[in-house]
Amino acid sequence: HAAQMIWNALNAYEVEYKSVLSTDANGQLTSKTTVQDKVVGDNNDKITLLQDKYEVQKMEAVVVANEYGNLVGNVTKEGKTSVVITAIGNREYAYDATKAVTYDFGTEMDQLGTSVILFAKDTKTVIGSVDSSSNNVIVKTDDDNNNKDLTDLLNDSDIKMVNGTTQLSANYGTAANMTTAGTITNPAGVEFIAIDNDDDGTAEFVIQVTSHFGEVTKYSTSSKGSITVKTANGNVVYNNSSDVVGFADVAKDDYVMVKEIGGKLYINKADTKVGSLSAYKTNDSLTVDGTKYTVSGVAPKGYVIDEDEFQDAANYGKASTLNKEATFYLDNNGYVVAVGKVAGASDDYAFVWGIEQGSFNGNYKVKVTLSDGTTGEYVLTDKAGSIGENMTQVNYGGNTIVYYPSQNASYHPSYYGNVVSPVENLYTYSINSSNEITLDEIHQDKYNRNNGDFTFNKNKTTIAGINTMYGDSDTVFFNVEYKNNNTIKKVNVYTGIATAPSIDQERINQIMVSTTNGGTSAAAVVTFNAQTSANGDYLYVYGYRGTNDNGAFYRAVLDDKLMNDSDNPYIYTDSSTQVANGVYEFVTTADGLYQLKNPPTNMDRGVITKLSGESIIVNGREYTVNSSTYVSTIDGADTTVGDKLSKDDAVILVYDVNGSDRVVTSAYIVNASTEPEVVAANGANVNVDGNQVTVTGTAQRQAKTINQKSYPSFLEFTIPVPAGASGEPEISVSPADAFVSASANNDGSVDLLIGLSEGVNNTPVTATV
Repeated sequence: HAAQMIWNALNAYEVEYKSVLSTDANGQLTSKTTVQDKVVGDNNDKITLLQDKYEVQKMEAVVVANEYGNLVGNVTKEGKTSVVITAIGNREYAYDATKAVTYDFGTEMDQLGTSVILFAKDTKTVIGSVDSSSNNVIVKTDDDNNNKDLTDLLNDSDIKMVNGTTQLSANYGTAANMTTAGTITNPAGVEFIAIDNDDDGTAEFVIQVTSHFGEVTKYSTSSKGSITVKTANGNVVYNNSSDVVGFADVAKDDYVMVKEIGGKLYINKADTKVGSLSAYKTNDSLTVDGTKYTVSGVAPKGYVIDEDEFQDAANYGKASTLNKEATFYLDNNGYVVAVGKVAGASDDYAFVWGIEQGSFNGNYKVKVTLSDGTTGEYVLTDKAGSIGENMTQVNYGGNTIVYYPSQNASYHPSYYGNVVSPVENLYTYSINSSNEITLDEIHQDKYNRNNGDFTFNKNKTTIAGINTMYGDSDTVFFNVEYKNNNTIKKVNVYTGIATAPSIDQERINQIMVSTTNGGTSAAAVVTFNAQTSANGDYLYVYGYRGTNDNGAFYRAVLDDKLMNDSDNPYIYTDSSTQVANGVYEFVTTADGLYQLKNPPTNMDRGVITKLSGESIIVNGREYTVNSSTYVSTIDGADTTVGDKLSKDDAVILVYDVNGSDRVVTSAYIVNASTEPEVVAANGANVNVDGNQVTVTGTAQRQAKTINQKSYPSFLEFTIPVPAGASGEPEISVSPADAFVSASANNDGSVDLLIGLSEGVNNTPVTATV
């Protein structure tokens, strides 16, 4: 308090005492002493004790440049500030930017354009602290505002923008006379600052500060330090870390927010929100897990730093992204600037097997294989943006087809004018809590479908098809297999170039989807009826041992190793669903668990009818066996590895294709397996007696078209051919008039579909193979 009292005294105007002679009523001269403000100079200016005794003057001035920015002139050194003086003592001066003077005191970035009060003897001698003037009226916003919004906002503080008077600055850079007062807008995420520094109702400065989303692509601490940040506007490069505020807080590959002010780069990691999109408004907002986020106006449609990794926030929301998990990147004001994939997640695609009119409410059902490898049937939503919005049926050429109108008709396998069937095509998808699926067409500039040569080698990035693309660990491969009657048998899904099998084939149908419009990075690849020349990683499971918290575990053969005891632990999987004995491709999870997939594509089962040198004949086909072939004998707990093949062995072969050669990578002798494992019987009863398999079940009361004929009931299942069996299987079926479709698989199993012409509920069907 004492210091404040002293300071107040020093800053008070001085007074002086004067004696005034006057005559009283009696004509006598009298002297009267009066107190008055002391004045100096030609203008009789009042003067403070600081000014009179110490030559220190009180001034009001506008900050126009400092170490952070420069509305006028140049950025100053640290601890210096350029000002335009607008008052000394009680004398006021008109603002004149040409008369800026640099003083030895520091100010903050947010003081640029404002008025301050200081006490100075000269530019080198500033006494006490520098305080903000009470004349400042400042309005700030970072919301999306059109000109009317801004005008109304300023009116609330009795401020207006005036062309030719208000100065406009970007990122605290050199200000210029505003010419857009009637049209200026402020995008969401941009900091808008209007400053009336003399309380006259007119904004002297309007400053807009813009930050950009970017990725640190280069970062070095050697020498002076350097950094390169990739933004949608181009690379930002700084070769001296002293010019980067926040340099030590980031690293290479970080996603960041950056702004350039006064010759320096301000950088910080971008905040993220990982969650599922629950609602959206295009170019406006994204609601993530119930929290609504405004889309940044600094990230308009098409504004992304890497189209392989991100989607623009403005256009991310659509039917196919609803309920889809993603990473939402936020700017420093909490607005969404970009949307990226969740780490380790692949894009969501659905391959359509078929579609039919549902039995109620006119809904359509689709059978699809999803990019996570699961196959199922879902009700197709009819919401806007989904292909189900305008789905209907039409009779075309005597056939009833389910179709929808499409602008991309020629991209589909079945199209009639602009009317297309979704069957055997790829879509992006989302599934809601009611287990309904939304299917969205893929943007035409990302989608290529054709018939031509196709080459892909496992673990290689190049995919040579319709055009050359490049895969990575997130590329999703769909390999579509067919039965003999040209209906789909199964769809194998592989994620990543390390797990997908190699293909080298002439003239096959294919779909290739790029991650961006016209891009060369492959998001998804579909091959139809391709003969793969290599398999993924695989093993032979030969004994379920139990289930723990993670899933089931088994005895297995992996290459030439038995996984069946404490020395070579069991195969622990990530699923509690028990699988039958047999060969499975697999991938390992981050926790070291085995995720079992479909059997290898290149697999055969039969009896060795001839063995000569390195050649064996199985099912009339020749295979090559060499020193690299793993041979195992599957016999329950007595399974062995490192064995030799003999004539009349019943075997399961896994092979690669090398030109016209089939080179066996693993051979499993299954003589000891007297009865085969049932692959899938869809809930039917199965009886195995030597080489005879009988399946008894109930036909489903659901129409199915087989070879262009509709059957009101059917039963569909898959069974194996017993070890030692050869040739085409003999099938008997009851009822005798049932239609039977049989398709032998290369793993020794047989697909059977039995259709009943007069099927009714609970119709028993028996098939003996």
